Amino acid sequence: MSPLICPRSLGMIVAIVAAVVLFASPITADYRPGPRDTRDQRICGGADNATPAQQIAACTAILAKERDPRNRATAHDYRARGHAKLKRFDAALADANEAISLQPNDADFLTNRGVLHAEMGEFDLAIRDYSDAIRMNPNDHIAYFNRAKDRRRKNEIDAALDDLSMALKINPKYASALYMRASLFEDLGRFDVALKDVDEVLLLTPRDDRALNLRGLVMEGKGQLDQAVKNYNQAIAIDPAYEGYFFNRGRAHRLMGRYDLSIKDFDRGLEINPARSKYGRGVTFFASGDLERALRDFDDAILVDPNDGWSYYYRGRALIGKGEIERGQQDLRRARELTPTIVAEIVDVAVKYRNFANADQRYFASALRNFDGAIALDPDSAPSYYNRALTRTWVAAAAGRFDDADALADFDRAVALKADYVEALSGRGDALRNRKEFAKAVADYDRALAVIESGAAGEITAKAFGSRLHDSRCHARAQLGELTAALADCDEAKRLQPYSVPINRAVVYLRLGRFEEAVADFDAVLKLLPAEAFALHGRGLAKLWKGDAAGGNADLAAARVAKADVGATFASWFGVADVPSTGPGAAGDERKTDDVSPARPLAGAAAPVADVRLWGALACYRMKGGGSGHAVALNQPSEAAARKLALANCAADKRGYASSPCQVTAVFSEGCRYSAIGLNGCRTGATAREALARCKSDGMNNGVECRADFVEGGCLGR
Repeated sequence: MSPLICPRSLGMIVAIVAAVVLFASPITADYRPGPRDTRDQRICGGADNATPAQQIAACTAILAKERDPRNRATAHDYRARGHAKLKRFDAALADANEAISLQPNDADFLTNRGVLHAEMGEFDLAIRDYSDAIRMNPNDHIAYFNRAKDRRRKNEIDAALDDLSMALKINPKYASALYMRASLFEDLGRFDVALKDVDEVLLLTPRDDRALNLRGLVMEGKGQLDQAVKNYNQAIAIDPAYEGYFFNRGRAHRLMGRYDLSIKDFDRGLEINPARSKYGRGVTFFASGDLERALRDFDDAILVDPNDGWSYYYRGRALIGKGEIERGQQDLRRARELTPTIVAEIVDVAVKYRNFANADQRYFASALRNFDGAIALDPDSAPSYYNRALTRTWVAAAAGRFDDADALADFDRAVALKADYVEALSGRGDALRNRKEFAKAVADYDRALAVIESGAAGEITAKAFGSRLHDSRCHARAQLGELTAALADCDEAKRLQPYSVPINRAVVYLRLGRFEEAVADFDAVLKLLPAEAFALHGRGLAKLWKGDAAGGNADLAAARVAKADVGATFASWFGVADVPSTGPGAAGDERKTDDVSPARPLAGAAAPVADVRLWGALACYRMKGGGSGHAVALNQPSEAAARKLALANCAADKRGYASSPCQVTAVFSEGCRYSAIGLNGCRTGATAREALARCKSDGMNNGVECRADFVEGGCLGR
């Protein structure tokens, strides 16, 4: 700011410097009186606890005598502040304009007018003034900070972050900018970078209660509730009169299930902010199941603030919980009238809590309660059903379950409400895969990919789900025996996301007998996840079938260390049977099932492929009007299992075609090249006897027994 220079005859200079600014206050240059300043100069600058009226009068007195343009501009600028304090914005703006007209090249006067425009709610004009000031003075960190504030108000978050970073580049120890950037990062859920910034603030100002409170919010966001409470405690110790700190600590205690402590915190805030504290305490009563006291608090909160949609929302849910459905629905409708965005806001909060559950599973209950509430408000909200379904699958997985009927029902409802909902189709497909309903899963993945390919899903969804959908369909198709199509999907998934983990493709290569490629993909997985049990187990199988008994047994042993039941789990999920082996630490393990020959590969010894016996089967049907179809089952632990899966896959392959019943036409061990036997044999109408002959003549069979049950007749001859 240009200094207000007193008349030269007095020989006085008024020093004007930029003071340290509180986080929430506008940035202006504050007057610091000099030893020889007149009383009018001191009062015009706002010193001596001058009232706004006194400040205006003193500046007016100076303007009546002063003729120097710089001094007059400064007096107009200070008088503008006095008018602004009295909300006389027209008069304030006239003074601010006059200051700029007298000194058009002074960036500080533009910055101060920007602050005035912001106080008037004219954020675009404020941003224009700050931008002009920055063009005049590119090192004005205050102008960058002020522009960031108003860009945040306009929800221009990326631009606000850019401005804050520029302010900090100019002044790395600018606590106000660090605080605001940390707050923005916290809003965005970027808790690690938010924590870095707020810790920098606390290094500069260790007893800043607002920064400690913000740190509590960040730690709450990271799921570290105990640490969040500790930070709220520190903020309260510095300023015990601020209700917001008690409110935040009360919420944290509620999320931890400490309802008594939560209620005490809201009680502390009643004298300061009764409406919000009643609301917060009511939510705690509601969460604890005490609906009567919850209703009393929501009634009181609504009396104090009858336009609070959230109090109506929770009162409506409490009424419905008591069986007063009609009154509850009335409150829910009122909540949506008062807060039209409430459903989306509740879903956002619930998603936030679900993500927090990665660190603390206590958040799951809060997430589900919020999704329930969003659905109560809007029973036709597809995102609410989808997100509740996803949360239920996470809860089930945390408990070791991968089949949740309630989650599947929610996915069904989401898709029924929005047929092209890519996220819900993907989620339902995954749920169906977990239930081993692979044909239905493939149908959902087909639908979702069709939406993406049409362009209707948008670029963000396409990038987020394209690779994932192809990878999921790869796994489902492999389980149906459609290995060629599965491999194409896995390849496309890898093309779309080159850094994705290719474990499904590795297993497809394994089932196709392409062991070198399988090992390469398992290696890629293990490079990213060195202790991944499935990858170790799968690579062990591939090495065994390549004849590398030592390497295979070592991988299988390492897999069992990482996950004791890896063999059974791998077999269940990928359709490739467990193979027991001996080696260090495995002595005495005499597990025997009908899926493995009694002989085992010995550590360090060559292991013929015959020692790893899996079974496959070919099932065919004849379509009415001509033609035939087929399906195979591969890598099954027994002949009976191969027959059963081949018939199931065949039934799925028919998909409503008018045809003869499916019948198993050949059974073979996996030592044979099944693609030559099953697929080509069926397509050409080969008999089972011819399939048997192909098996025996195949260079891969290594003397493994080949069998065919239906010697006479083939696919077309049934």
